[in-house]
Amino acid sequence: MSQTAPPLAIIPVYKNYEQRDRCVAALSKQTVSVEVFTHDNTTENIGFTRAANLGLREAHRRGSRFAMVINQDCYAEPDAVERLIELMDAHPRCAIAGPMQVSAENPDEIIHSGCIVAYPFGRHRGGGSRANGDFANDEQVPWINGACMFARMDALLEFGLMDENMFLIGSDSDWCLTARLRGWEVWYCAKACVLHEGGITSALPPIATQRIFQNDMDYFRRKWVGTVAHRLLDRPIGTPRFNEPLQQVIQRATAEHTAGRFLDAEILYRDILEVDPNNVDALNLLGLITLQNGWVVPAHDYFAKAIALAPQFSVLHAHLATALMHMQQIDDARREFNEAARLENTSPQHLDAYAQELAKMGFTDDAAGIRAKAAALRKANPSGVFRK
Repeated sequence: MSQTAPPLAIIPVYKNYEQRDRCVAALSKQTVSVEVFTHDNTTENIGFTRAANLGLREAHRRGSRFAMVINQDCYAEPDAVERLIELMDAHPRCAIAGPMQVSAENPDEIIHSGCIVAYPFGRHRGGGSRANGDFANDEQVPWINGACMFARMDALLEFGLMDENMFLIGSDSDWCLTARLRGWEVWYCAKACVLHEGGITSALPPIATQRIFQNDMDYFRRKWVGTVAHRLLDRPIGTPRFNEPLQQVIQRATAEHTAGRFLDAEILYRDILEVDPNNVDALNLLGLITLQNGWVVPAHDYFAKAIALAPQFSVLHAHLATALMHMQQIDDARREFNEAARLENTSPQHLDAYAQELAKMGFTDDAAGIRAKAAALRKANPSGVFRK
């Protein structure tokens, strides 16, 4: 479908039609053409998320390049949509962007300039002065507040609509984390601004509001918390992965690994590789965790990359051989075990282990030759003190 239609502004409406009318009026004064879609939740409240998705489907049907999900209590400055389009054009991997939000009562007070973390409570940056130039730079952020989100429709075809299991809150951060998990970016656009009045949810009974909020965040918790993706994505972008020297981080990760805290170890290995993509220790150890989790092919790839960087280490060849064995690549596994044995000149225990694996695969002659090498090492060092 050719995407030539103007951006579609999607407004989930709940009571307070004066706010809706002011929101629509502000959109009608944009410096670029904007179409408007509203869904009224007043009589049949299907929730913010589902209402937003109705509009996103309509934006796709119309062929819009972009869609803006905006609260009825947000009033866009005249050039807000134009500035958001400029940011999207400047950053083709940006899937979702959000403008600066300022107080409708005091437009100098910045109340939102991107979000920091989503769970257990959403944390927003803000509190500065627009006149003083606070939060004046566009930048990537972990997620954008659902009061105003500007989305690239092509990207949505890849990572999907908002998760309707969250009725009111959490679906904004979930949407942004999902986009980033798929390799897209989320940006705060400093040059676009909306005035945010607030007060939509206060119209709901307090207990009903609490139930919605807590059920939504409980679903978010069950979906994300405790996953590798959540640990990697739900933190400020650009902050140091760690502050101590790299070798200390490797030691800390290895200690977590040895203690069976595999998630903590994996996060550290991945952080190390973000800083040093060619770190052989991290590649090897991440490969071991991946292999332990049953993901044989990714483990194979980590070991293969480590060998390409450090082909002299016998243990890397042995680990690659193990992955190959699980992949039923028996001849390749045989080759790698034999290469591990050829390189191993200090540990008869390692040689015995390689010989055992080769014997299991039926390569008895190879196993006998490696056991002979292990016996020679023991004879050459009768004290029995070997590197393990």
